[in-house]
Amino acid sequence: MMDRPLRRIMRPLTKSVRLGAQRWDAVGVRRQAERILRDRGDWEIGPIRRARSGTRMANLRSAAGGDAVLKIADASDGASGLARERLALSRLAAEPRLEILRALLPEVLDAGTDGRWAYLVQRALPGEPATRRLASQRHRTLPEASAIGARLHAAAAAPRLVGTVEIVEWIERPLAAVRSLAGQGLDSGEARSINRLATTLRAAIEGETVRLGWIHGDLWSDNILVAPHGGGITGIVDWDSSSDAGLAVHDQLHLLLYARKVLAATEIGTEICRALGTDPQWDATELGALTEGTSGLPGPDQASCVRLGVLLYWLRLVMANLARQPKTTRSRRWVDDNVRAVLACL
Repeated sequence: MMDRPLRRIMRPLTKSVRLGAQRWDAVGVRRQAERILRDRGDWEIGPIRRARSGTRMANLRSAAGGDAVLKIADASDGASGLARERLALSRLAAEPRLEILRALLPEVLDAGTDGRWAYLVQRALPGEPATRRLASQRHRTLPEASAIGARLHAAAAAPRLVGTVEIVEWIERPLAAVRSLAGQGLDSGEARSINRLATTLRAAIEGETVRLGWIHGDLWSDNILVAPHGGGITGIVDWDSSSDAGLAVHDQLHLLLYARKVLAATEIGTEICRALGTDPQWDATELGALTEGTSGLPGPDQASCVRLGVLLYWLRLVMANLARQPKTTRSRRWVDDNVRAVLACL
């Protein structure tokens, strides 16, 4: 193993190499963006930044007026997410029952491909990420975002009998991914937890009727825009993880648990274990979102519905992260903090 003095020497060198690679990447992406936008208006391209999913983004400004956001990704890193987001926003814009939410959704101005690159241009929404003000505005932002998520889901929600397709997609495939992520290090206790969880979840939902509808899929404070100085929500962005056949509990729990993660500077696995514990201590701000999310889940009481929702949410989170951030999700640190840690608390 690398000793401490060597680690101290290597850490700044590693950081320098990483920053250099990011700057070089930004230069190449800017050239590609300039090429794509050359005949598509008089856009001035702002600084290039990289999202967790690998997509690069830049603010655009036009002399003719109006701001926009460019998202650009290559085929190996984020392009599929742009295609999913473009399709989702097109379908949401065409849904008459979502008229009440229209002003909160990004409008697609242009989209397409150029060689191995995919791009998406959206009209910029006002506001700033809610994460910046979450500590002071949590009691306003979380209920408002929860209500938006509930309206989104209810607009086109329909009953669904949980059958083989749902069992495979919600339980079997995610648990297979959990086994794969744990890999050769999977011990007997973890294997028993996986097997027990498969049996428990299947018994809880197979043959039951649930309501499926639109979900954002990544509804947390960085994707929620708020007006400055204590204003309300002005937009919801990054729809690449959305689905038109999701459980409401996924958005509601993601909203709550990521807020806890951000404010406590913990891992999401830590907050999932806390939610699965005997005393999760949901406060008044969180209880409304929990009620919205678990109202359509089967179970003898609220506590059972919440536990079922948290477990299904965790499995969906693992699959979503594998799709958006495969390298990070397969890292030993992420697996230890968010897979093994949860298996240990089951």
